Formats: sequence, C-alpha cells, structure tokens
Amino acid sequence: MTPEEREPLPDALEELRSELRASERRILAEIQPSVRLFVVAVSVFLLVADLLVVPFVGANGAHALGRELVAGTWPQQIGQVSKIARIFTFFVVADLVVSALALVLRRWGAAFLAAAVSCVASAFGVLALWHSQTSQASHGPHAGAQAGLLLAVLLVVAIAFNWVRLAAPRLDG
Repeated sequence: MTPEEREPLPDALEELRSELRASERRILAEIQPSVRLFVVAVSVFLLVADLLVVPFVGANGAHALGRELVAGTWPQQIGQVSKIARIFTFFVVADLVVSALALVLRRWGAAFLAAAVSCVASAFGVLALWHSQTSQASHGPHAGAQAGLLLAVLLVVAIAFNWVRLAAPRLDG
C-alpha cells in the first residue's frame, strides 16, 4: 500500500500527533536536572559568598572584597587595583547573573550563554592571578591577589566546566 492509498487519519489522531510533536520539542529544549546542575548551583552560591565576604586583593595591611572592586570603593591604603582584576570581577557578576538565569530557565540557549560567559570569566581570572603575581615582582608593592581571587577563579572554572559539559552534547545533534 502506497502512502497515497492510505486513509487519512481521523482528526483526533492528527491532534494527538501534533500534541506529541509539541511536547517532544518542549522537552528537547529543556535541560534535565542532573548532578551537574546541582554542582553549578552550589558553585554559584559559593561564588556569591566569596564575592561578598572573602578579600580579593590587598596591600599594606588593607584588603578589598570583590563587591568593593565592582563598586569601585576599595580602601585607599591598597593603592591601585589592576584593571584586569576589576574586569574579572565584572565578568564574575555577569557569570552569576547568566548562570542563575540558566539554572532557573533550564533552556539550552541560556546554558550556551552561561558557558560562554563562564569561559571568558575563567580566562580573565587566570590572567588576573598571573598579573597580580608578576607585576608585584616587577613593579613593587600594589594590590596583590588574596584568597578570594584564587577561590573565585577556581569556582568560575568549575562553573565553566560544568556548563560546557551540559551544553556540548547539544552541539552533536
């Protein structure tokens, strides 16, 4: 029997078929809950705590928190803070916003955006750590890296790794 010879499906079956296709598209567009999403959520929470509580840079007995770098209100005793460290903190905030949005929406597009922002933030974080160590030796005392900057870089790398692992399978098909 050729397709032309088949009887058309009744309207009820045609409606069911269209509903099933719509459900399939909706399910394929969502990220299913997994351990990776939990790791991202915990890392985002820890990154918020790091940004608010742990010193990012410091010198001369003073320190600046990540939130102070974003706001531009670090203590004057620290002196000059590198632009790279400030750019990194801005990308950390962007990563927090985009990751939180992707966690709430659970959509592939948001996961791709979160992966991209996290990867850029990771690169700036490693560059900020490197800059604070090498310029300290060559340019004398200035605001060097503290534990908060190192922790933030590690958390952003963990977030980037997990977002890329969540988004990469979608590229295959």
